[in-house]
Amino acid sequence: MDKMKDGREGGDTYYPGENKIADLDGDGQITTNDREIVGYTDPKGYGGISTTLNYKNWTLNVIFNYVYGNDVFNRSYHEYTLGAGYGTLNMFNDELNRWSVNNTSGSIPRAHSNNLDRMLISSRVMQDGSYLRMKNVTLNYQFPLKWINKVGLSNLNLYVSGENLLTWTGFKGADPESVGTGYDETYPNARSFTLGLNVSF
Repeated sequence: MDKMKDGREGGDTYYPGENKIADLDGDGQITTNDREIVGYTDPKGYGGISTTLNYKNWTLNVIFNYVYGNDVFNRSYHEYTLGAGYGTLNMFNDELNRWSVNNTSGSIPRAHSNNLDRMLISSRVMQDGSYLRMKNVTLNYQFPLKWINKVGLSNLNLYVSGENLLTWTGFKGADPESVGTGYDETYPNARSFTLGLNVSF
């Protein structure tokens, strides 16, 4: 975050440590002519990988899915790094690196008592939405027929399954998979576990 001199640009007063807006058309003012499209929500690629391992009566199935090359407007990061604190609400850890007179190279704008007029939509809150996720892991045990036939069963298997167990991403929102059309304000996918038993007579 570049330290700015006190002054006015485009009719607004700016102070040291605030967002520095690029004058793209070079007219010396910050106007709507300085806007440009930043980022694309469509990924360059996406897919999945699955594998199944068998050992005696055990079966392990693992599924990964991935997306790369898409951009996300991180709405929560935009609001919770503004510096006003919003009372008792949590903030991102990055807020600890906000600009101050003792930290002029901070990556987050300075703290401010009222940041409603500082909520500029900019490339600062556009983030890479690429990720690799361990979507599902299922471990299954098939009981031998010689055991279950004695109790009148034709099939018996026990399994445990987990969903959304691990995610590798540089995205700072709650969930890179649930951002919808590139706007991070949707409920994240939950991590869940299932224990099950399949029985046939």
